[in-house]
Amino acid sequence: GGKDAARRPVVVVVGASFAGLACVRALHRDCEVVLVDRRQFFEYTPGVLRLLVEPQTFPCLIAPTLRAWRREARCVQASVARVDPDKMVLEGVAGTPEEGKTWELPFDFAVVGSGSTYPTLKPTRSE
Repeated sequence: GGKDAARRPVVVVVGASFAGLACVRALHRDCEVVLVDRRQFFEYTPGVLRLLVEPQTFPCLIAPTLRAWRREARCVQASVARVDPDKMVLEGVAGTPEEGKTWELPFDFAVVGSGSTYPTLKPTRSE
């Protein structure tokens, strides 16, 4: 029908880092994109080691994301509590008006690009 034929699919992108922002850029013209991240900024993690020798470079390693991407996506600062087949359950993070609140975010498609963590490498006794 009429209204549904014109409706753009809703894509929720979790994670405002390399993968997530690439998805927003690729999809925003054809889809309604919702960008979800618990932080308001992008951290260029590979550059963090430079801080050890050049601490003054810190401002170059972070950039606001949720404000900067408002034209391409609806930006939401929250954590994802659960992903269901047709919706996500979000939780407001500290320091936001939604702090402590939980709500559902329906979607047609979802991309989870929330990153990863690695264990700290510690030498063994023999090393």
